[in-house]
Amino acid sequence: MPHRLAAATWLLLSVALPVLLAAWLADPRLPAARQAPRPGFAGSATCAECHAAEAAAWRGSDHARAMQAATPATVLGDFSGADPRFTRDAEGRFTIRMEDRALPVAETLGVDPLQQYIVAMPDGRRQMLPWAWDSRPRAEGGQRWYHLLPDEPLRPGDPLHWSGRDQNWDFMCATCHTTGLVRDGDTRWVEMGVGCESCHGRGAAHVAWARGGAPRDVPGRGLEVSLRDSGGGWRFPEPDPRGIAAWQGPPRPGTEVEICAPCHARARPIARDPAPGGRFLDTHAPVLLDRGLYHADGQMQGEVFEWGSFVRSRMQRAGVTCSDCHDPHRGTLRAEGNAVCAQCHQPARFDTAAHHHHAPGTPGAQCASCHMPAVTYMGIDTRRDHGFRVPRPEVVAQVGAPDTCTSC
Repeated sequence: MPHRLAAATWLLLSVALPVLLAAWLADPRLPAARQAPRPGFAGSATCAECHAAEAAAWRGSDHARAMQAATPATVLGDFSGADPRFTRDAEGRFTIRMEDRALPVAETLGVDPLQQYIVAMPDGRRQMLPWAWDSRPRAEGGQRWYHLLPDEPLRPGDPLHWSGRDQNWDFMCATCHTTGLVRDGDTRWVEMGVGCESCHGRGAAHVAWARGGAPRDVPGRGLEVSLRDSGGGWRFPEPDPRGIAAWQGPPRPGTEVEICAPCHARARPIARDPAPGGRFLDTHAPVLLDRGLYHADGQMQGEVFEWGSFVRSRMQRAGVTCSDCHDPHRGTLRAEGNAVCAQCHQPARFDTAAHHHHAPGTPGAQCASCHMPAVTYMGIDTRRDHGFRVPRPEVVAQVGAPDTCTSC
């Protein structure tokens, strides 16, 4: 009986806790969120005093601009009044009219390929609107207002309605678009956007170490999260019949993937506002290979982001981490085109027509075209599958999954 009671209690908690947490986060009576200092945080501006190169790279990144106060310098959309729903007054304040209500734009969310807008509601809530600005160049179809939701009007009370739970900033967006977020009945953050301490943890102790106010032998130099390897690197073994590099050195800790996962996975939080550095699966419940989210062969289908595909890949098992391919501060690829893959896959073997069966320089000759097929979400946001699969036309034909070879 005790074992059955313990099992029942665990089942109740595992099911009920996320539901209760979601209900708490969606409570429309929450007070207005605000920016406020928190103990232990130094702020990205302080980090930049000693890490100028990294800070300069970060300032132009999507992470730094993940959320910004709505100002003439940050708002990309056309608020000239050419469309009367989108206006700007003489003081530079922006307004969007929804269902005969003029709502003030408080912040922007993202920059590329869409910029969304957060409006301040009279009761203090922040809500996301279905209108977004397509920031792509005009030649690519951009520089226009773009409606994200279905054409049929949604009624108040529908979760997808712009005033509903699924469009509530606190519930859906806050965690991954601010740094140092706390939701304890008084939602507040240290800074907007994904700042240094979103990945490296609180920095005040590290600042004290750097300025000589703490012992020089402080473990980790005062940083809460260490993202350094313990030595080693990618090397082409000798002899090398495969032409693929292997990690040589101490095993990699995997901390980096754990840091990126909460915002690059489709997952339900099971802990409130966890700090960076913990294990992802201790604080989140990611979606599994559910029908409608993944195809039968594991290719992404729904909006599942990158982590779910990556952790099932041979790349992950070989020890590859996010920053092997992506500059962690700029957020861009470390090299263009096939050059990023050539870091570990010898071009003489793989970047040839004998391997990819396409004319050099064509889209079909790009590694990502075959091994990272793209899916478009939100109408124009193209994202690549991070499963790094080898195309298997005979397999996908049997399970009804997309065929990379014929969908190009």
